[in-house]
Amino acid sequence: MDVTDQHAPAAASGTLPASWQQIDVLVNNAGHDIGGRKRFDLGTVDEWVNTIQTNVLGAIRVTHALLPGMVDRGRGHIVNIGSIFGLEAHAGSAAYCTSKFAINGFSKAILDDFRGKGVRVTQILPGVTRTEFSETRWQGDQAAVDAFYRQFDQVLEPEDVARMVRFAVEQPAHVTISDLVVIPAA
Repeated sequence: MDVTDQHAPAAASGTLPASWQQIDVLVNNAGHDIGGRKRFDLGTVDEWVNTIQTNVLGAIRVTHALLPGMVDRGRGHIVNIGSIFGLEAHAGSAAYCTSKFAINGFSKAILDDFRGKGVRVTQILPGVTRTEFSETRWQGDQAAVDAFYRQFDQVLEPEDVARMVRFAVEQPAHVTISDLVVIPAA
């Protein structure tokens, strides 16, 4: 679904088959940094707003659409994929850092809102992860993507992040992993 469409999350949840409508685990993973990795004044406001629209408002919209069912059932788990850029800011990433700092605050606030109500909230904050994210950031410029990854001795793979999501979700109902920072070993 297009998480930038304010009506899409609520509409999509209503079109699921009855056996799928009681969603117990939500992983908010939509995000991009198209136009990113450049000084703030060299990008356009539209690029920066689109990053925030997708990365922050998308998570808020989908969470808002699914959370009432979790609360009604007294169980659920919201996993927000943040970033280490939600803990530390870097030059050339103003909108992306803003969006990930917002996800950090959103995760902590809704964790507190639903404490004791059976709904857990986890934020996974990975370091650099090799995904199509970089191809999107540089709009298909494979040379830029390759150059980006070459600057690191080691990066995470999507499976590394998926294992962290699974780890958090598989904890007993009385255990909440609120924040899980995941970085490459090297």
